[in-house]
Amino acid sequence: MVSSSLLKKLLRDPIAVSRARSLLAYLFDMSRRSLCGSLHSGRSLRFFQQTVRSAVAAACFAMLVTQAFADDWGPLSRERALVQLDSPHERERRAGLARLAEIGTEADVPYMLRRLHDDAPIVRGMAEQAMWGLWLRPNDTAANRMFQTSVALIQQKDLERAIRQLDEIIAYKPEFAEAWNKRGDAYMHLGDYDRALADYVRVLQLNPYQFSVMQSCGEIWLERRNARQAAEYFRRALEVNPNLFEAALILQQLEEMLENDRI
Repeated sequence: MVSSSLLKKLLRDPIAVSRARSLLAYLFDMSRRSLCGSLHSGRSLRFFQQTVRSAVAAACFAMLVTQAFADDWGPLSRERALVQLDSPHERERRAGLARLAEIGTEADVPYMLRRLHDDAPIVRGMAEQAMWGLWLRPNDTAANRMFQTSVALIQQKDLERAIRQLDEIIAYKPEFAEAWNKRGDAYMHLGDYDRALADYVRVLQLNPYQFSVMQSCGEIWLERRNARQAAEYFRRALEVNPNLFEAALILQQLEEMLENDRI
């Protein structure tokens, strides 16, 4: 992990900033080309996902290098953080989002969603990451420990053990939507799309704003060659979060292909 002190040094280097911005443009073009090739050649969507998600991760890092650590923020109360979301000053909006990622509640999500439409790109990116920070907190020490273990197991491709761990979390804390989400991811990696969809539906019942789960549902329907159903889920995801780079690219291609009766 790169320290904030190193990132601040990079921020003061105009060459580093210029290179980061060039990287964003390059990654956008690379991902667009990968999507077009995947959809038109019939290759699995996961071939595209591996490329674009690596690109998006690198792009997010590039944006963080250019701006995210430009300021130091002190602790804010939850009430003050919510007020700052509507500040005319970008720095204060970012500070509010950063604090809500740590101490916000589900009741704060509708206010955070508004910042997904912010004029400043870095604020839009921070709004998305802040909501993830909030959603991934089970607010229970035991559940958090089990959840981190399950995430590590999925990353290690030990999917059966991950599912058993997530079964325990769901039994212990069934209202924790991200446990259902991760179990759905594990089932999806195993190709068990019926169980994955069932878990994703439960996530959306618990958290109707979970745009990533809407994307996952779209991916399953695309794998099943049901382009209309896939397009509907990608469209729903973008209605919640218009900044979903991958979903926007896929939906654009699907709509063009559906319009031309090629699917």
